[in-house]
Amino acid sequence: MRPVYFFMILGLLLSCKNAEKKEENQENYKVPLKPEISLSETYSSKEFGFSISYPKKFRLLESQLPGDSPVINIFDPKDGSNPPFAIHEEPELTFIAILPEGFGVDGPSGRREDLQNWQPQGSITIPIDKAESTVYLLENGEAWAYYLKLRNMPAAWEEYGGIFIHFPVSDFKAECFDAEGKQKEMRNCDPMGKDRTSFSGEIDGSARKKLLQVLNSFEFQASQEENISDWIRLEEPLPNEDISSPLEIKGKAKGNWFFEGDAPLKLLDRDFKIIAESYISAKGEWMTTNFVNFEGRIEFDAPDDERGYLLLERANPSGLPENDKQYHIPVIFPPK
Repeated sequence: MRPVYFFMILGLLLSCKNAEKKEENQENYKVPLKPEISLSETYSSKEFGFSISYPKKFRLLESQLPGDSPVINIFDPKDGSNPPFAIHEEPELTFIAILPEGFGVDGPSGRREDLQNWQPQGSITIPIDKAESTVYLLENGEAWAYYLKLRNMPAAWEEYGGIFIHFPVSDFKAECFDAEGKQKEMRNCDPMGKDRTSFSGEIDGSARKKLLQVLNSFEFQASQEENISDWIRLEEPLPNEDISSPLEIKGKAKGNWFFEGDAPLKLLDRDFKIIAESYISAKGEWMTTNFVNFEGRIEFDAPDDERGYLLLERANPSGLPENDKQYHIPVIFPPK
């Protein structure tokens, strides 16, 4: 009998060891994700006081949503997507939407939790307000999106500002159930009433890791520069406006934006490469600290991609970096 007891005890010890190892592996799942991609590109916003890094194959777009809400999108262009993106988008898209002033719509329907009551798949290391942050879930409990409210936001961020992160979902399926649990057609669904929506599909784990790595590179800058609108205000063209050559530019700028009455003007493609260069000219006396009207004109050949930027730079004959100032808006080139 002794050999039997010996093997029974040995079996119990091995079971405990395996249980400890399993528990240890579960804890390791909460450790911050190890870098698996190179975040070679870095974007900084002086206006909203933050920086974020992203892979070279991703794209970044500054834009505006309805209601003139600013948005900065970082996204994977292989999805064939057409930004700007906000909160209600197609399930297969891979993107982050940084919304410094929020966006005045309700969040997605379906299952959701606040982050105080949910353990994420993968770590979020940036400082967030868990009580005010939301995770959106598939029926199997996997997260397909987050809306994150940040702690210690700079003054330029408004109360409802935050970051929306959207993981791609394949084989997506949406279902609707009434208060009695009976299924009904989605076109007749009322999630704002008593109906409940249910989402299912498969999350792309690789894309999730990439987006979380990008998200965790987000940093608030220690101090904010003065608002660029204190220096220059563009009246024509407006952000995300269709443009054609020649493009007429109008606006107002402080007199010390100019040198000898002029200041540089550039058109850039979506990768910030220069397409064309020109200048704006002050209309009237420019040797003042007050705002003066300006006009400009630039001719260009449209690039293959329809999206780009109009860049206005402060004239800086000294070359000193502390005198550099820029203002740029997204524009849409004519299709080829």
